[in-house]
Amino acid sequence: MLLGLRIQLQLLKLESEANEEGIMLLSSEDEGEEVSIGFTEDKGIPKAEEDWESIYIDDILVESGINGADLDTFLARCHSPECPVNPLTFEELEKKYGNLNSWSRAERRLMFDRINSKLGEIYQQYMKHHLHPRVKSVGKWNIGDVEDSLRKSLVSQNMDAGETVLAGECQWLESSDDMDVIGREIERWLVDELVAEVV
Repeated sequence: MLLGLRIQLQLLKLESEANEEGIMLLSSEDEGEEVSIGFTEDKGIPKAEEDWESIYIDDILVESGINGADLDTFLARCHSPECPVNPLTFEELEKKYGNLNSWSRAERRLMFDRINSKLGEIYQQYMKHHLHPRVKSVGKWNIGDVEDSLRKSLVSQNMDAGETVLAGECQWLESSDDMDVIGREIERWLVDELVAEVV
């Protein structure tokens, strides 16, 4: 929560004044670590999309209360097992990210939904292991593993989406050839019908 507030404060400062150094340094007193985010000088936007993705993942985990929660606490806070993060959390995050021109609301919504879906999968896997009598119970989720899994999943989904788009374009090109053939057949049939009516 504290890290999220600090990030939000820094974003507000960036809107009101130009960032001369091009780097924003955020620190978290809770964890004792610093996060450096590179910004382009002209717009105050992170240099790489991955920077926003990482921050967005962290913000979702913090806003939803998943960060550091044990299974029972998470179960009490989760919206549903299939959709652990309440969809209203997206609207809360939009207050912070809504002014970003480089990242549309639709892109943020898609990312939120993908993260939520992956958290649901992680939750289901965790529950299977947690409920199995021979597996030793773990008190807290390893948040680092959860974040890594989310990032890997997003990268994998981005690659899969690119391949799917390419395959879809190839299929569409093949379909357009088929449509041309069908169109010519209909045209011939109509011309034959018109000629038959005239004669």
